[in-house]
Amino acid sequence: MQLARLKLSTLITGVLSTILIAVCVFVYFNLQANQQVAINGNQYNKIITQKDLAADVLPPPEYLIETWQLILQSVAMNDASSAQLQSAHLREKVDVLRADFEKRHTYWEQKLTSPEIKQLVAEQLYTSGQAFFAIYDDKFLPALNAQDQKQIAVSLHELSVAYEAHRHIVDQVVVYTNQAAQDLETETAHVISRGEITNYAMVLLLIAFASGLGYFIVSTVKKRLGMDPLALSELAGRFSDGDFSAHIALSADDESSVAHSMLVLQHTLNSLTTETQRLAKAAIAGQLSTRADAAAFNGAFKRLVEGFNQTLDGVITPLNVAASYVSDIAKGNMPDKITDTYHGDFNAIKDNLNHCIDAINALIADANMLSQAAVAGRLSTRADASQHEGDFRKIVEGVNHTLDAVILPLNVAAEYVDHISKGQIPPLITETYQGDFNTIRENLNQCIQAVNALISDANWLSEETVKGQLSTRADTSKHQGDFKKIVEGVNATLDAVITPLNVAANYVERISHGDIPELITDTYHGDFNALKDNLNTCINAVNQLLDDSAMLTQAAKEGRILVRADTRKHQGDFRTVIEGVNDTLDLIVEPI
Repeated sequence: MQLARLKLSTLITGVLSTILIAVCVFVYFNLQANQQVAINGNQYNKIITQKDLAADVLPPPEYLIETWQLILQSVAMNDASSAQLQSAHLREKVDVLRADFEKRHTYWEQKLTSPEIKQLVAEQLYTSGQAFFAIYDDKFLPALNAQDQKQIAVSLHELSVAYEAHRHIVDQVVVYTNQAAQDLETETAHVISRGEITNYAMVLLLIAFASGLGYFIVSTVKKRLGMDPLALSELAGRFSDGDFSAHIALSADDESSVAHSMLVLQHTLNSLTTETQRLAKAAIAGQLSTRADAAAFNGAFKRLVEGFNQTLDGVITPLNVAASYVSDIAKGNMPDKITDTYHGDFNAIKDNLNHCIDAINALIADANMLSQAAVAGRLSTRADASQHEGDFRKIVEGVNHTLDAVILPLNVAAEYVDHISKGQIPPLITETYQGDFNTIRENLNQCIQAVNALISDANWLSEETVKGQLSTRADTSKHQGDFKKIVEGVNATLDAVITPLNVAANYVERISHGDIPELITDTYHGDFNALKDNLNTCINAVNQLLDDSAMLTQAAKEGRILVRADTRKHQGDFRTVIEGVNDTLDLIVEPI
């Protein structure tokens, strides 16, 4: 009996295995068919989309016709000035077309994925368009400007050929995309048809097997479930909705039951959810080195967790490199360019960082160049803003404008200081400046006014001195700083000169009136001391003359008529006077 049951169980197990294999085969082919349908559908959509894209890449035919008519109108112009105006209008319109052509080419070159369409649109179509514009730039426009009718006709013919070649490639793109879309649509329909036939066959096969063994399967499944089927179905539904919090009550302590397996699965999924949440919290907190514990899982779950960790490693390693480079750049430590190999978006990040490094290095190089030029005194040196992009270009342009704004007032100041240093006092600055530049202007104007005031007082003192007004002095309160010291020095100089002169004038006046003053005892220096000595010598000579006169007068009163003054004590005209007195006395005394 036991052997019969074992054989029966083996048979039933074989049948069930066959059914499961059939189900797996059915599911596999069904999935493959659906996947192929999806893939073909996506490819179809891409090709249809690229068909539209290819058409969108083309210059609008109406606009080309308008441009062509404008070209013909420009050629038909006989008046040179009108032709020039029409030529300018033509250039403006064609420049708009060219810019739109380049923009579309750059955009769709990144979007197109089919190699054939990309070769047609991104290469041949673009090359033919470039050829059209090259003939327009190099031949047609020069001929139109020169009104060379022969060359205009030749270039028009070449433009027509280039235009037709361009339109021929457009036709190829349209034909290719239409044919590709039609072929793929046919293939997709065949795949869908085969999938439907396979589905019907597998359904019939399953119905045949399920009809004969339904009861046995149901009873066996109930035993293997380990819990109420409805409860298990509800539990599976909650699992499929992502709810792993349900309580699982086992009807039998059988580790091989589905219920027990569901309990283990629940524990594993809850652990996986916990690890995922922990990784998410760590990522939000910026703890990018945190990884899930793959050792806590088995089989596919372990590989899944390891995949999470490897994905984080793959993402975070380039991000750490980028963060390190950005940190160095933010601190002004320019790193070397990244030479490691990355793929996809990471390579784009690498290229962007390298481009950023190049841009900042170029900015630093220009800043150093401007600094060195400024130190060397080459104040007209400017950086080439066209070598930079975006805000970097704005920075360089701003530095150039700043240098212009700084150096223009400095040049004015330098010119004014040069004039002042050469004694050529310029007029006041009347231009308007802002901020510190206005302060420089005011200081220069104040300097000009101060120098003019100094010159004015110097001229006034000179005129007063010429007039003999030796007591005139400049008002030092009208001056400041060293200018005030200069005026005070001039006043002091006049005082130093005029005081001894006044003393000398006073002494000479007194002597001229016969009022012989005392000897000068004040201390003077240099030529003033010589003047003092000369005055004292004069006083001594006059006093000696007076003494001798008094001596002769007293001798005459006393009857000593033979007494004479000693002429050796006198010099110059004073000696002549004494000698004259002596001679006069001799003439008087001799007859007596």
